[in-house]
Amino acid sequence: MSLFQALKERRLVQIVVAYATAGWIALSVISQFVEMGIVPMIFYRVALVLYVGGLFASCITGWFHGEKGHQEWTRPELGMLSLVAVLTLVGSGYVIMDYRETARQAELIADSALELRRIGVLYFDDRSRGEDRTYLAEGITTGLIGELSRVRELDVLSANASAQVRDMDATYDSIARVLDAGVLVDGTIQEAGGNVRINAVLVDGSSGTDLGEFTVEQPADEVLALQDDLVDQIAERLREILGTEVRLAESRAETSSPQAWTDLQRGERAWSEARAMFNEGDDAGAAARLMIADSLFASAAAADDAWAEPWVARARVARSNSGVLIFEDPSASHAAIDQGLVLAEEALSRDPGNAGALEVRGELRYYLWDFGFLVDPAEASATFQSAIDDLEAAVDRDPSRATAWAQLSQMYSEEGDNIQANQAARRAYEADQFLASAPQVLFRLYATSYDAELFPQALEYCEEAHRRFPDIYQFTECRLWLTATRALPDDPDAAWATLDEYLALVPDQLEEFERSKGETVVAMVIARASVAAESRDQAAAQALADSALAVARRARAGPDVDPTQELRSLEALVFLELGDTDRAMDLLQAYLMANPEHREGFRTAHWWWRDLQNVPEFLELVGG
Repeated sequence: MSLFQALKERRLVQIVVAYATAGWIALSVISQFVEMGIVPMIFYRVALVLYVGGLFASCITGWFHGEKGHQEWTRPELGMLSLVAVLTLVGSGYVIMDYRETARQAELIADSALELRRIGVLYFDDRSRGEDRTYLAEGITTGLIGELSRVRELDVLSANASAQVRDMDATYDSIARVLDAGVLVDGTIQEAGGNVRINAVLVDGSSGTDLGEFTVEQPADEVLALQDDLVDQIAERLREILGTEVRLAESRAETSSPQAWTDLQRGERAWSEARAMFNEGDDAGAAARLMIADSLFASAAAADDAWAEPWVARARVARSNSGVLIFEDPSASHAAIDQGLVLAEEALSRDPGNAGALEVRGELRYYLWDFGFLVDPAEASATFQSAIDDLEAAVDRDPSRATAWAQLSQMYSEEGDNIQANQAARRAYEADQFLASAPQVLFRLYATSYDAELFPQALEYCEEAHRRFPDIYQFTECRLWLTATRALPDDPDAAWATLDEYLALVPDQLEEFERSKGETVVAMVIARASVAAESRDQAAAQALADSALAVARRARAGPDVDPTQELRSLEALVFLELGDTDRAMDLLQAYLMANPEHREGFRTAHWWWRDLQNVPEFLELVGG
C-alpha cells in the first residue's frame, strides 16, 4: 500500500486539518482576551507552544488511530507521543522563563530614573592582536553614533560625550549617570584571519543590567556591511526595549569604497591625536600629526573621488593649521586659510549643500576676519557676513551641528545681537552638551540671559555650568553676580561665602583685582538689602547702607591694580542702589573720561543704568 493510500484510508489529513482549525480558533479567542487585557501575553505564548505540540501529536494519533489504523496503543506511538510531550513542556518552560526575564527587565526599566531613548555609545575597544586597529574601532563607534543619531525616536549622545568617559574606570551605571544615558552601547572589535568581529552589548543605564548581546562578523574588506549589520541588530533590540517602532533612516549616500572609508578613519585618528598634542602645548608634534592626517584624507579622496567627506576633512586640517600657525607665522596661517577655502569648495562641488563643508568654509572666512587679514573695512564686513551665511546654511541643512551653532552664537554676540546669540548657544548646547566649547557656550547662555534680565534662565545656566565645571572660576563668579540681582534673595552672608569660594579658584595673578571687584559686588548686595529693609526697620536699613558704603570704599583699587578704572563704574552701581544718583554720576564721569571709547556701550541702555536714562547729565555724558 502506498503512503498516499495509507494517509487517505486513515483520514489523517482530515484529522490534522480539524485539529488545526479548532486550535487556531482557540488561539484567536485567547489573543482577543490578551488585547482586552483580560489575560497576560504569557497565556497566548504558552498556548501557541501547546498548539504546535498538539499538531504533531494529532499527526501521530491520526496515523495510528485513524479510520483504518491500528486501534491498540503501540510502543512506537507511545515513544513518539512522549517525545512530543517532553519537547512541548520544555518549550513551554523556556517561553515562561523568557517571559519572566522580559518582565524583570521591563520592571527595571520602569523603575529607571533615566530616559531610555537617550543612548550613549561608548568607544569600542580594539582587541586585535598585532597591528593597532584603534582607528577601526573608533570609526565603527562614530559611525554607529552617526547612524543611530538619525533615528528620530532616539536621543543619541555625541562622540564628544563618549570621549568624556573614554578612560573612565567605572561601572556602567556610574558612566550612565555621568552621561545621563538610559541605555549604553559598548563593545569590542577584533581582527583575525582576514575577518573583523564585533561583540557588542546593550546595558540598562540605571541598573547596569545587560539588555542584549550581539556578535557580527564580516571579511575585513566589508567593514561597511559590518557596521550596517550592527546597527540593524541594535535597532531591533531597542524596538523590544522601548516598545515602539525604531525606524532606521535611509543611509546617506557616502562611499562604497572600504579603502576610502579606512583611510578616512585613520586620518580622523591622526587628527584627534594632533588636537590632543596641541592642547598639551606640543605644537611641533601637532603639526606633524596634522600632516599625516591630511595625507590620509588625500588618500581617501583618491580612493573615491566622488566622496565629499575627505575634502571636508582636509579643509578642517587646514583650519587647524591656521590656528596653530597664527602666532608664530601669520603669513603661513593666512596661506592655510586660503588652502582650506579651496578644499571646502572641492567638497561642495561634489556635494552641494554639504553641511560640514559649509561649516568649515564659514569658520575659515571668520578666521580671515578674526585674525585681521582683511584690511579693507568693506571687505572685512562682507566676509564676516558671508561666514554667518555659511554657518546658518550649515545648521539649516543639519540642525544637529553643535559646533556650527556655537560659532554662530559667538559671531552674533560680536555683532551685539544677544537674543540671537542666546538662541544659537541654546541650540548648540541642546545638540551636544559635551562639545569642546561647552564652557564657552554655557557662559554665553548665562551672560546673554543676564543682560536680557532673564534671571531665572541666567541662574539655571550658571548653576549647570558650576555643576559641570566647578574648577572654572568664571562659573563661581556668575553666581556672585547673580546675588546682586532679583534672581536670588538679598543675602549678604551668602554673597560673602560665594566670594570666598570664588577667590579660592581665581589665579594668583588676578586675585587682587578680583577681590576688589568681588567686594564691590557684595557691596551692591548689601545696598539692595538696605533698600529692602527700609519698610520694616529704618535703623537696620541705615546700618546696612553704611556697611555697603564701607565695603565699597574698602574695595577701591589704585591704577596699579585697576588701570582702566573699571571698578569706578561698578561702585557707581552701589550708589544707584542706595538712590544717590549724583555720586553715581561722578563715578561714571571719571570712568568715561579715562575710557571715552566705552561711551558707545553705555548708549545701549543696559538695565544697570536704567535709572539714569531720564537724567539729562547722563545722556549728555554718553552722547545719547
